[in-house]
Amino acid sequence: MVNILGTTLKRVLAVSLSVTAWQVGAADICDSWTDYAHKVTMQACSYPDGKSGYYKVTNHSGQAARVCWTMVTNSGKTSDRCHSGLGHNESSTGSFFQCGKKNDGCQAIRLKSYTISK
Repeated sequence: MVNILGTTLKRVLAVSLSVTAWQVGAADICDSWTDYAHKVTMQACSYPDGKSGYYKVTNHSGQAARVCWTMVTNSGKTSDRCHSGLGHNESSTGSFFQCGKKNDGCQAIRLKSYTISK
């Protein structure tokens, strides 16, 4: 194992993130990331034909919050999104063309900020 990769893995574990891949209804292809510190799950999905995709960000904490995240495509392009007042177990979902596997594809969604609503 390369030291750089080892360092990267240690950083990922330190911020309590996990990554899983799954399929919705045996059709959509999704990757999921969880920030355990803030109890936020972020998903990037490609439709079966690979021509488009979408994201879904869910706040699992007990409080409403302003949640901001960065979507990262396979080519490294980024797109920032936010949702103010995302309540307990509420989700923000939107279309994201680049997540389609025949387009660029998404390599990650990163939590950018999490601020509890007043």
